[in-house]
Amino acid sequence: MKSLPDKIRIKDIARLANVSTGTVDRVLHNRGEVSAKSREKVEKVLKEINYQPNIYASALASKKRYTFVTLLPESIKKGVDQAAHEFLDLNISVEQIFFNQYDSTSFEKAIETVLKLTPDAVLLAPIFKEQSISLAKQLEIQEIPYVLIDSDMEEIHSLAYFGMDSLQSGYLAAKLLLSDASPNSEIAIFQVYRSGNKGSNQTELRINGFKRYIEEHLPTAKLFSIKIYAQDHTRNLKIIKDFQE
Repeated sequence: MKSLPDKIRIKDIARLANVSTGTVDRVLHNRGEVSAKSREKVEKVLKEINYQPNIYASALASKKRYTFVTLLPESIKKGVDQAAHEFLDLNISVEQIFFNQYDSTSFEKAIETVLKLTPDAVLLAPIFKEQSISLAKQLEIQEIPYVLIDSDMEEIHSLAYFGMDSLQSGYLAAKLLLSDASPNSEIAIFQVYRSGNKGSNQTELRINGFKRYIEEHLPTAKLFSIKIYAQDHTRNLKIIKDFQE
């Protein structure tokens, strides 16, 4: 094969395949009509040179606009704003949908908004398990890719997950907190329940990791599980007082 420049251009591929630059462009971006013979010649060259497309250049050249939707607690807004600004030049707009992380009804209403927007992709914090599974199934039916943040879920098929391993983080928390605990310690776990009497997905996993450490290292310890409720301070004070008595 003839020597190639460090940066492969469309005209270099066209020269090697003995076709026009327009033909290469149509093959690379899968648009317009190309004869089977010409397509085969271009694809053969692409394979020989191990061509890796520049996704940023492709996005800039494309006329298609993409809408990404985020379904997150408002506390993550600043990071999403920064990412949305960085991708403006790539024809990507970001629609942010927020929900109250202590209220499952708020999450359900936010899901309805997401589905009405018919986005190209979704970034989701699956705090409420059942509702997140339902949303994931609907996105899969519509072939809309989605990515999880903060909490992973084995029950659904996300494109990727960004965050800590919730089970392992709970296990580590117990190890750090209880490394000097005696075998017959009394240990209380306070779990926050959201409005609608729902626990969060990542909290459940972290508690399971916490309990696993206790089972392995403090099997004779006495364990108490106490429910407290988000946004109900009066009720929580009574629960804590009753527990202490």
